[in-house]
Amino acid sequence: MTSSVVRAKFANRFVAAFTFLVGATVSAGHCEAQVVQPLTLAQVEDARSPDAPQEVRFSLETVSRFGNFIYVPGQWGEFHLRLENGGTGARDLLCSSYFDDQSSLQFGRRVWLPARSRLSISHPVFLPKAEQLKENTAVVHSLVLEQAGDREVLVKSESGQLRHERTLSIATTDRNTGVVAGWKTEDVAPPDVLELISATRVLQGLNDKASVLASQFLPADESSLNYLDHLVLAEDRLIDDFAALAAVRRWLHAGGRLWIMLDRTDPILLERLFGDDFDGHLVDRVELTSVRIDQAPSFKAPNGEPGETVEYEQPVDMARIVVSGVQVWNTVDGWPAAMTTAYGEGRVLITTLGARGWFKPAQQPVVTTATQPLPAVSGVVPVSPLEDLSAYVLAKREPAPLPEIALAPLAQEHISYQVPTWTFIVGVMCGFLGLLIATAVWLWRREHLEHFGWIGSLIAVGFGVLLTGMGMANRYGVPSAVASVQLAQAVSGTDDVRTHGVIGVYRPEVSEAAVETEQGGRLWPDMQDVAGATIRMVTSDLGTFRWDGLEAAKKPGQ
Repeated sequence: MTSSVVRAKFANRFVAAFTFLVGATVSAGHCEAQVVQPLTLAQVEDARSPDAPQEVRFSLETVSRFGNFIYVPGQWGEFHLRLENGGTGARDLLCSSYFDDQSSLQFGRRVWLPARSRLSISHPVFLPKAEQLKENTAVVHSLVLEQAGDREVLVKSESGQLRHERTLSIATTDRNTGVVAGWKTEDVAPPDVLELISATRVLQGLNDKASVLASQFLPADESSLNYLDHLVLAEDRLIDDFAALAAVRRWLHAGGRLWIMLDRTDPILLERLFGDDFDGHLVDRVELTSVRIDQAPSFKAPNGEPGETVEYEQPVDMARIVVSGVQVWNTVDGWPAAMTTAYGEGRVLITTLGARGWFKPAQQPVVTTATQPLPAVSGVVPVSPLEDLSAYVLAKREPAPLPEIALAPLAQEHISYQVPTWTFIVGVMCGFLGLLIATAVWLWRREHLEHFGWIGSLIAVGFGVLLTGMGMANRYGVPSAVASVQLAQAVSGTDDVRTHGVIGVYRPEVSEAAVETEQGGRLWPDMQDVAGATIRMVTSDLGTFRWDGLEAAKKPGQ
C-alpha cells in the first residue's frame, strides 16, 4: 500500500495533515531535546570541520552480487548502508540521503557505531516519480553527520569529500518479480531457478529480469515489498526471520503473488507463514531421473491425464508431501507436484518438483503477442503444465479496493473545526445593516441625527467583536487531535491482523511536538504545507522514525 498525501482543507493555516499505513502509533509529546534542523545544500558546502575525526567509512550499496536491487518510481524502497569505524571510540552518526537536486527532502538512519566495528543496515526511502527521473536513473547524494554539541558536523570521506554520490537504476517494468535465494557468500545463485523464472516471465510477455533479494535480512514491513508483484521463495531464510515473515504474509494477504519452491525449502515455512491454514506434512525427498508430469484427477478427467516422460542424466529433486486444503493441478508418480490456493487477496503457487523438471530446451522463439515475438531465455521454455500456472502466479496485482485517497475525507471530517456558514454570515450582515437603519430612523425622529456617526461606529465595532469572538472560539475550542480511519483484516490461520488506512494530525498552532511513529507504518507529510523547508525522515529502529524539520515548516508567506 502506498501512502497518499492528505491535505485537509482548513481555514487555519497552521493545520498539518498526514497519512500513513495505519498500525503505526503517532506520538505528539513535547520534545525535550533541541531539534537540530536538517542541513540545506548550501549549509553542507559551508559546514567543513577539519578537526572532526575521520575514521568512519561509508558506502551506499545499490548493487548486490546478483544484480541491481529493484527500485520502482513512486514506491517505497530501502537503502542498504555499510559503515566501518576504524577509530578507538564509539560514534553516534546520522546517515542522510536525497535524490538529485531535491535536497529539501531527505531520508536518513541514525546509528551507533562501536569502536573498530563494521555495520550493515538499511532504512526506507520514497523513490521519485517517473517524470522526475532522467533516463531511468537517479543520483543519490549521501551525507554522514555527527552530533557536536548543538550542531551537526559533516564527516568527510577518505578523499576529503563531504557528499557521497551514487547512481541508482530505476526499474520501469510493469510487473516486478523478487527471488529469495542465495544470500550467503558461499552460496551460489541457483541457475535453474533463475532460468525458470526468466522463461515464465517471457512467456507472459514480460522481460526476463528478476531481482534476487540477496540481503541477509529481508524488509521487515509490507510497505517495502509493495514494489513487487511476485515473490519466489527458494530457500529457508524466512523461517527464523519473524519480522520479514510477517511482512511477506501481510503483503500476500493484501494481493501479492507468491511462488514457494518446496524442493528447496522446508515445509515448516508453510506452517509459519499460513499457520492453521496449512494442513500437510513432508513424507520424504527423492531424486528422479525419469519425470512424468501428469494432470491431476478432476471432474473432466477422473483418472487424470498422463504427461510426457523426460529422462535426466542429473537427477531432479522432489519433495513428496501429503497436503489438503489446496488445489492440486499436477502430480508426479501420484504425488502433488503443483498446487495453488488463495490467501486473502493474494495468490499462492506451491511446486514440489525441482526447477529443471519444469522447463525444456526451446525449439523455436516463444511468441507472446501477435506482433512482438520474444526469444527464449537461455534456450529454455516452460513445459506446458506450467503455462497456465505461471499466468496465475505472475499476474499483475489488483489495486486496493479502497485507496488512501478515498479514505482521506473521512479522517478530515474529524479533525477540522467548524467555519461559520455563508447563511450565518449573510444573516449577521443583514442584522448589522438593519440595526444601522433603525438607529438612523430613531435619531432622525429625535432630531439628533448628528450623533449617528459615532453611534454607527460603536455598532460596527460591536458586530466586529462578535464575529471575532466566534472565530476565536471555533479555532481554539478544538484541541490538538489525531483522527484515523482504519480497515482491519484478520489474517486467516494466524493471530496476525493487517491494517491500513489514513491518519490526520491537527495542531491549532505551530508546535515543537515531534511527529513520529513507533510501531511501523509510513507517515508522509503534505509537501505543499512544507514547501520551502528542509525536512528529513530519520529512522532510528525497526518501525520507528521521526520527521525533523516539520516544526519550522511553513508555506511561503506565512
